[in-house]
Amino acid sequence: MSKITSKKLIEYTQLATAIFMFMVVMFAVFGWPVCKYICFVLIGVFTGWKVAYFVACYYLMLIGAGVLLVGLMKLLSNMKKGVLFDESNAKSMAIIAGSCIAIGLVAGVAAVVYPMMVLITALGVFMGLVVLCVRQLADEALGIKEENDLTI
Repeated sequence: MSKITSKKLIEYTQLATAIFMFMVVMFAVFGWPVCKYICFVLIGVFTGWKVAYFVACYYLMLIGAGVLLVGLMKLLSNMKKGVLFDESNAKSMAIIAGSCIAIGLVAGVAAVVYPMMVLITALGVFMGLVVLCVRQLADEALGIKEENDLTI
């Protein structure tokens, strides 16, 4: 098995992020029929407030996913340039974490109609907390870097 360089890994991740961005756009364009299908098959209703409620939550989660992916693309772009310990990366990680938590919370609201959304709630909040921990680590590294820059 060949060793993947960090540059190649970043490029693969950027490609995957671009594919997910395209998927979010497609889910937004075809959201209404997708939501009606989900409501009919999984929830058992085809009209009424439950469908409208689920559609609103669906689009709110898509907005969160879009914001998350833009933040991730900015972070990956900086990493590809060799900018690792920078304030903009910490900001991107905060955006990613906030988006994860927001998606999780909206999924929790959607669980009123479809209880299985509780799984997305747990996953979104957990991933947001993990990213916040990594951001904290990056902030500490940035502080050490700035301290070392002043020492020299």
